[in-house]
Amino acid sequence: MSRRPRRYHWPEFKAEVALEAVLGEQPLAELAQKYDDHAT
Repeated sequence: MSRRPRRYHWPEFKAEVALEAVLGEQPLAELAQKYDDHAT
């Protein structure tokens, strides 16, 4: 099983995802799927 290389997330991307998480319009699992990332 090969591992996916670690990705660097730009501050703008982190802010966008954090804002959506704080607003709570979608569950974290859906946000993780939308942004192709894990929920933790």
